[in-house]
Amino acid sequence: MPPPTVSPYPAANSPHQGQRLAAPDRLRGLAVMGILLMNIVGFGLPDLAYTAPGAWGLNGLADKIAWTINFLLVDGKMRGLFAMLYGAGLIMMLEKAQQAGQNGWQIAFTRSLWLGVFGLLHYLLLWWGDILTLYAITGLVALMIAAWQEDARQVFIASALIFTLYCLMMLGLMLGIMDVLATAQAPGANPQSLIAAQEMLADMGEPGSTYITEQITLYRGPFAPIFAYNLNDLSLWISNNIYYSCPEILGFMLLGMGMMRNDFITGRWDRARYWAVARWTISIALPPMIVLAYWVWASGFDTLVSFGVIFAWSTPFRIFLTIGITALFLWLMAGTGNMRAASPLWHRIEAVGRISLSNYLLTSAVMTGIFYGWGLGWFGMLSRAQLYWLVPPMWAVMLFWSRLWLDHFSIGPMEWLWRWLIRTTTNALNRG
Repeated sequence: MPPPTVSPYPAANSPHQGQRLAAPDRLRGLAVMGILLMNIVGFGLPDLAYTAPGAWGLNGLADKIAWTINFLLVDGKMRGLFAMLYGAGLIMMLEKAQQAGQNGWQIAFTRSLWLGVFGLLHYLLLWWGDILTLYAITGLVALMIAAWQEDARQVFIASALIFTLYCLMMLGLMLGIMDVLATAQAPGANPQSLIAAQEMLADMGEPGSTYITEQITLYRGPFAPIFAYNLNDLSLWISNNIYYSCPEILGFMLLGMGMMRNDFITGRWDRARYWAVARWTISIALPPMIVLAYWVWASGFDTLVSFGVIFAWSTPFRIFLTIGITALFLWLMAGTGNMRAASPLWHRIEAVGRISLSNYLLTSAVMTGIFYGWGLGWFGMLSRAQLYWLVPPMWAVMLFWSRLWLDHFSIGPMEWLWRWLIRTTTNALNRG
């Protein structure tokens, strides 16, 4: 059954008017394209290369420069923007459903249920770096918190509290790691302490570890062992992400919900206000991020230093940079004048954002087909810098097919399936 030319489910329209908002769709398009700059490392290299760049694929100056640019401008920022937009869409969906006399919480639950199903299938069949499952888990929590707050300011306070807790968690993690290493290096340390320290460094991405070798063998192999590995690792993957990823995602979702309520993310602010936010947040966060990047360089991309910088020490600055880059994008959009009269490129980016779920899953299918053994089998063969040659062609595919699809249908194929499942499940629950 082809997707209908008229959406069977309410679109993400403005809470103030019937026309769909352009700014969130364009931000979503930029986010799903930008996420590939971060995810390409996870597609093409062992997963530990993400938090320990020296683990694999760091062969020369170009690779180090590629890591630095990604660390400063992309890593965590596009993921944060995507989470903000998901949160904004959730709160808008709930409020619209309630205004229409529908059971908004029932819709939110079924929406999260089916997104979680998509995410688990994505994880099992395609790629270990799925975020959809985490959005499904975290989204309902964020919605419950935001729904109890009366205005945007209270939601921002809740977001700030979550971020503070998350930063403290990361601080505690690093202090624990440093304590284990200090114990192992102390005079007269017992052999067990040394073994524990060595295993911990291997888990963080120490070059030459057995885990890295096993990953390369696995992902260059056929589909069945990869599926079996993902299935066996599923419970650990979920528990680790609930602890290490979901708190940050929750903070960004709440931030996006507050930004929807105060019209920041809708593109309705004055251009000067967007510029002021961008200038203030970037000027606060970018200098310390540069210092952290220099620390990694000066250490020779040491495993512990890299892990600490990427996973913990950059966290508060990453949050501010995410806000600043979002404001900068909105400032650029506002500079085009009338949103609907913008350049063809902006309209294509908007189309990418309107079918972001389809584009996200398509990207995983294409990239795993390139890197995994059931496809071309390029896993671990390209350096970090070489990986980025694959990004512009994938962007071109997104920009071309998204606009072409929306010239014929109102929503993307996966968006249509998602909404059909939501509507079918909701109707079944109501009949029951």
